[in-house]
This record gives sequence, C-alpha cells and structure tokens, in this order.
Amino acid sequence: MAEGKDDLYTIAEFMGQFLEWPHDKHSAPVTIKDMGGVEHILKAHTIPLQLKSQKVKILGIVIDADSEFDTRWNRLRTICAPYCDDLPETIPDSGLIAQTKWGKRLGIWIMPNNRAPGMLETFLAAAIPADQATIWMMARDATEAARAAGAPFIASHREKANLHTWLAWQNPPGESLGHAVMRKALQTANPDGTRFAAWFRKLFEI
Repeated sequence: MAEGKDDLYTIAEFMGQFLEWPHDKHSAPVTIKDMGGVEHILKAHTIPLQLKSQKVKILGIVIDADSEFDTRWNRLRTICAPYCDDLPETIPDSGLIAQTKWGKRLGIWIMPNNRAPGMLETFLAAAIPADQATIWMMARDATEAARAAGAPFIASHREKANLHTWLAWQNPPGESLGHAVMRKALQTANPDGTRFAAWFRKLFEI
C-alpha cells in the first residue's frame, strides 16, 4: 500500500533499478495499491481488512513520516498490534517485517528512513548525484526566496518544492519523480535506497 499514485509509480520505478520490474502492471512481481492518502491508510479498518483478506498473503505499507514520525509509527503499531505479537517499541532502521498470528507477512517502511521526519521527496533527495550538489543548493535557495516573496506552498511541503525545483532544471525539465528514477537522474544505490530495496525484497521474497 502506498499513499498515492506518485508514490506507487515511484516505488515501482525505484525497485526496477534493483530487480526486473516490467512496466505492464499485470506482470509486475508485486501489486502496489494507491490508497488515496495517508489518513485513509491509517483509518482503523483499512489495514485490518487487508490483513484479513484471503487475497493478501503479504502486506507492505509505505507511508511518509512528514513531521509526525513518532505519531505515525505509534498509530501503525496500535492498529497492527492485535494481529502481530511483540511489535517493537521503535521501528527498525531496516524497516519492519513481522508475521501475523495466522502466518501472513507484514512490512512497514516510514519514509524517508524509519528514523527521521520527512517524506518520499526527502528519500529521493538523498539520491541526487554528487555532481549536482551546487544545482541542488541553488534549487533550495530559490525555493526559500520564492516562499519569502509570497509563494503559497505550505512549510510542510518545502521538501516537495525543493525537489521539484531541482527537477525543473534537469534535461528534460519537470519530470515526474518516477520518470526521474527510471531515467537514472537519481542514484538509487545510496545507503537509504539500498536499505529500502533490501527491505522490499526480503518482505516480498523477490
């Protein structure tokens, strides 16, 4: 389960850098669902319904920490605790992989890295190539200057604005996150990226 369409396509393209992932979703090794936002995922019934479904053997959940890392993990832990024994007080840096009381596998990854506030864009910003460091700094400065001049994006979306500003200056400009990953404009084999891919592959046994 992913928060939205951008997350869905970006995760698929990201994992396509680590294993064979056909663009035909019907041939993909894992079905990723767009859940229409984090609050829908965190509704009391959403995860239990998935865990109880006979069609679901392995359930992976990827959400953003945003500015509420501890709150997000505590909500997930509370929802999942009735179905899994001994969930840890803190999510492991390597992501959670647990087993339900009836043998299904449950995985949780909180973007960007299971330990800090942030989001998918924070995770991807860590994949910006070293030779783009100056352009990245300029993009961040431009975002701050625009906000000071009255750009209406909210403070919690600053990291989205930063990354999309940087993408606007690439060739071609303004690519989606998924396309930027597919084109290898972002270096996925960084520490957080490699750790995410290892969690994903271990969870889904691929």
